[in-house]
Amino acid sequence: MADSKYYKNLYKEYEDKAKKYNKNIEKLEKIVRSVSNDLSDEINAVNREIAELKEDLQQAIRHNDSFNKSQNSLKTEPYVNWDGNLANVITELEEEIRSLNGKKSTANAKYNDYRQKYNDKKDEERAQLWGK
Repeated sequence: MADSKYYKNLYKEYEDKAKKYNKNIEKLEKIVRSVSNDLSDEINAVNREIAELKEDLQQAIRHNDSFNKSQNSLKTEPYVNWDGNLANVITELEEEIRSLNGKKSTANAKYNDYRQKYNDKKDEERAQLWGK
């Protein structure tokens, strides 16, 4: 029959696993926020600059039709959710976060189970030690 030390080692192992999964989740969530928010801010800033440049060029050169046509072809940067590659990156990261959350939940459940078994076994050992 297993002693309390066996269950203590198991619950500690699953506690460590849950913590590791949580750290990985936090890192991935930070990356998703960075791609979604910080990069969006950068794209907005670039697009504002492009719009201002187009406006300034239109004011400076008003009567040249070929120039006006070519400056109208200046494209803005696509937003994060419009860029297929970035959208795929975010989707893959979110999928990995969901997977890690599942693993973390499993590790937490096993931690709780083994922690309870440890406590029960520890109580049993104390009762045997004191002859009850």
